[in-house]
Amino acid sequence: MSIVLVGRNGFIGRAIAAASPGWRSLSHDDVLADPGVLSGADVVVNAALDPAMKTEGYSEDRDFDRTIASIIAKSDTRMVMLSSRKACGPSLHGGVIFEDDACAPTSPYGAAKLAAERAALDVLGGRLTVLRLSNIFGTEFLPGRGGFFGLALFALRRDGRMVLDMSPAVQRDFLPVGLYAEMIIRIAENPQCGVSNLGAGFGTPTGSIAEWLAEGFGGGELLVTDLHPFDTFWLDMTRTRAAFDLPEVTPGDIREACLAAGAAAAAV
Repeated sequence: MSIVLVGRNGFIGRAIAAASPGWRSLSHDDVLADPGVLSGADVVVNAALDPAMKTEGYSEDRDFDRTIASIIAKSDTRMVMLSSRKACGPSLHGGVIFEDDACAPTSPYGAAKLAAERAALDVLGGRLTVLRLSNIFGTEFLPGRGGFFGLALFALRRDGRMVLDMSPAVQRDFLPVGLYAEMIIRIAENPQCGVSNLGAGFGTPTGSIAEWLAEGFGGGELLVTDLHPFDTFWLDMTRTRAAFDLPEVTPGDIREACLAAGAAAAAV
């Protein structure tokens, strides 16, 4: 089977490329320069994303998923699209999010990803696999990276203290990027049409995440400025595990990855 990864230079793309030496890994620019590089692929996994989608919303010229779908439209190639749980919006069930929930995104990025899902589906139909990702985090320290982990580790290095503007009891679905890459490989080797969640399948308290990062770092404080229970969520993984025969993630996996992330930040 010929599998092509597009977006090899991004945070997620690098992890997938490292875990899949048998795949052909391309950059966003490679495909734009020569769309023919996708010819002959059985499956294309797209990890490329225009950063403007996160802040400025959807437009066709920013939608690289649609670009790839259009390139492979007249072939038999299947596509695995990496979307986001933000395309669904807040949980309707007190925390858990199911694939069949009515989508009501509340951020420009969520609305953009939902629009991108629909645009790719219009082109590819049953040849499209959409994966809605939870919070993917790495064990390496990347200065300037945003998101919960990037901001927490930057503050820990700079100030010896992390700041939470939510209750430390708020649970969110976090998945280590190494485990995520392994799951992507299994999915791409046997793609199924439709939308599937991809996360740990359970929530981890943000206070526990901060505690483990500090432990791995070798010390640090946690300052809580607001006890607001903001954006609790975790992804139901029942459908995804059944469809792709994925192993279960454990709370111990999350803790070990957090310790490694803290240690990596301390070593920089």
